Amino acid sequence: MDNRLPEVDFCGLRISRLVLGANPFGGYSHQSPERDRAMVDYYTVARIKETWRRAEAAGITAMVTNNETPHVVQAVREYRAEGGKLQWIAQLNGRDTEAMLQSIDKAVAIGCRALYFHGGVMDRVYSERDESALRTWCAHARSHGVPVGVAGHAPEVHRWVAGLDLVDFHHQVG
Repeated sequence: MDNRLPEVDFCGLRISRLVLGANPFGGYSHQSPERDRAMVDYYTVARIKETWRRAEAAGITAMVTNNETPHVVQAVREYRAEGGKLQWIAQLNGRDTEAMLQSIDKAVAIGCRALYFHGGVMDRVYSERDESALRTWCAHARSHGVPVGVAGHAPEVHRWVAGLDLVDFHHQVG
């Protein structure tokens, strides 16, 4: 039986219309420190990889994770090395230009198929109108041949970035 879900073209990638997120894996409940700790305790590397294998079996073809939570990054590395088929869309959290360039290189080396800059990072870049940093990050990511996007918590962030015509996609954060 073919379990594939309907797919869309996402910046040249064929991905399922349902993409698996990862906040629970890293303990980002947005509820309480206790809930965050419970999530991290539960989602071991083995459980994360099991979740990804189950997602594959259910027809999901893509996932999003951040690049900073050590056990999540370890899970991505192991999953990819074991032949995992989910396409990884990396959420990057480098806090300054040098860190972001390193984050891009690391995510690409692990095997991300697309990447975007974290909403909190982009909120700061927007508040400072740091077009130079964003241009540098986008050019560096593009040099690796991956689609580039941004996240943001406010529509103004997306309008500003759209006016710069730098990215392939936008991710609106709660």
